[in-house]
Amino acid sequence: MILTKKRLASFLALMILFSFLLLRPSIFGQLYTTIGLAIIAFVAVLSLIFFDRSNARPPDVWFFISLLVFWVFSLLFGVFGESNVVFLFKAVISNLLFVGALCFFVLCYKDISLLVVKYYIYSLSILGFSSAISFCLFLFGVGVPKLELMIVDTGYENPSLLLFPLSILYHDMHSGLLNVLRFQSVFRESGIAQAFYIWGGAVAYYCRMNNWVIIGLIFGVLMAFSTTGFAIFIFIIILIKLPAYLSKISGKLKMAAMFLGLLLFPILMALVGYLIAYIPYFGVVSKIETHAASINDRYPEIKSLSFFGSGLYSSSEVNSGIN
Repeated sequence: MILTKKRLASFLALMILFSFLLLRPSIFGQLYTTIGLAIIAFVAVLSLIFFDRSNARPPDVWFFISLLVFWVFSLLFGVFGESNVVFLFKAVISNLLFVGALCFFVLCYKDISLLVVKYYIYSLSILGFSSAISFCLFLFGVGVPKLELMIVDTGYENPSLLLFPLSILYHDMHSGLLNVLRFQSVFRESGIAQAFYIWGGAVAYYCRMNNWVIIGLIFGVLMAFSTTGFAIFIFIIILIKLPAYLSKISGKLKMAAMFLGLLLFPILMALVGYLIAYIPYFGVVSKIETHAASINDRYPEIKSLSFFGSGLYSSSEVNSGIN
């Protein structure tokens, strides 16, 4: 079989996706960060060898600079704060090397970058459908033990479960009489998964991907069962759809719609605030009752923090890597 540039680009894109699985905030990032970085370095070397730099796009320098500013701030604050400086230096170096390698040596090639985004979004969509299937089976009386395929050791305090067909269970959530499953896809936890699913949904919409892909991404958002993620998801939909709607109406109607929107905005915000506070099971009031122990454990520590926090890696606890 002849190794064409197209096949090589597909191979490198798949290697990058595999490295994502081994890096934070993905599920195996706590255990296999070094392997993930090694794969990225390997991909960067192959890209330099087999692809013509003259055909490369200019790297996204401003994105890299913004990341550099964030990590320099985190490093300086951490050194003078309470951070574990050794862990922090490792995080700074690994993140800058990872993003730098992708920006300057890999994703500047259009053939590779488009495939990375395409494969990544397709993978998230498939896992979203899988989570929905597992959830439906659970609702129809198939217990978690029957759905369980294997225990997934993630290196964090609690292992995850791989459920049929290909769903990773974060935990089951009890709120009153309600018992639902929360899925984390291939990420450290459900809230992080929602962020990536919302991003994937926006990209899929603007790139006019198949509607089934978008439906799978929506399932991914819903199956994470995170209140904040739901609110952000609805807000993003409004931001996407509202300009398209306003662009289709005449000037006078547009002004009238904007005026009406300004009048209704306080009412809408009050309604949203009420729902956030009192919606059953997921509202703040319900969570105060169901998550009282968690809130009581964290409140004294949060209250004692400075304005900028305590710094990255300021704790030796197992889950401190996500703070």
